[in-house]
Amino acid sequence: MSPSIWWDDCVLYKMVAKLDEEARLPLKIWLDTGTHEPGWERNRILRDGLIEKGWRLHDDLHYFEAEGGDHSEGAWALRLDAVLRFLYPPPPPVLAPSRRRIRPLVRRRTPLAV
Repeated sequence: MSPSIWWDDCVLYKMVAKLDEEARLPLKIWLDTGTHEPGWERNRILRDGLIEKGWRLHDDLHYFEAEGGDHSEGAWALRLDAVLRFLYPPPPPVLAPSRRRIRPLVRRRTPLAV
């Protein structure tokens, strides 16, 4: 959320460029920014770099621009629910056990009266 891409002369770009597409770990990435954050446009460059390295939008990479959002805990709190749902989706529903009665292969006969 709201990464500081500017840090260390935009070293994140260099790190992504060095990634080996074949050895890429199966990670899900949420990348977002508020449009009132300084340098928010850099997130688009990072997004495009991740896509070039094999991440797929809306599959294992989610990108979001919060119109008017700033770099604050309040702005991030508004997006946190969507972040958690993307990174930790609910598990698929468990199939209910079958209620069908299994018939025995051999039918028992009623015992004869003695």
